[in-house]
Amino acid sequence: MFEPTAAWTELYTDARFRQRYRIVGKRMYTETVASVHADVDAVRDALRGRWDWWRHGRYEAREEGDDGSLHYDFWPTGSGIRVHEVMHAPREVTDGRLRLPIVLSGHANGTAYIDLRTGKQGSEMTGRFAGVTVAGLLPRLMGMRLFAINHLLAERGALGFPFPKGTGWVGLIERLEGG
Repeated sequence: MFEPTAAWTELYTDARFRQRYRIVGKRMYTETVASVHADVDAVRDALRGRWDWWRHGRYEAREEGDDGSLHYDFWPTGSGIRVHEVMHAPREVTDGRLRLPIVLSGHANGTAYIDLRTGKQGSEMTGRFAGVTVAGLLPRLMGMRLFAINHLLAERGALGFPFPKGTGWVGLIERLEGG
């Protein structure tokens, strides 16, 4: 549920996306909620497949674990920021949501997850950084607030110079909706 509170800063809202963030000490919390006109199974399969839909990024060294986990290296803008991700097998959580838990290491460290549930016109996809910290020179130079904002902009495909535009979930949405 996307309820604004005093602790959160709303970044963006339109018919497709809602985004917010908050910084608590040296930890960032971000949330992107996206409407996808595809069923939950199709969204799950695309998220657990190769991320070739994430434009201008790099997705490499993918390995599948015996426990259903996926291990891969991800550069959201193609260079500069690298995150090793371990996406664990999907699990059902409350309210009929399907959760894809992700453990991050590298320039972003901590827990993230993507929740999927049936929405009004297909699926609702909610991605969260849940207390993530940053490491490395570039993320530290950006600072937590700018890193959180850039992360959200990348998911929405709206990064500005010097980063490439069109990254993120927009490629996934276009692929699933046949755009």
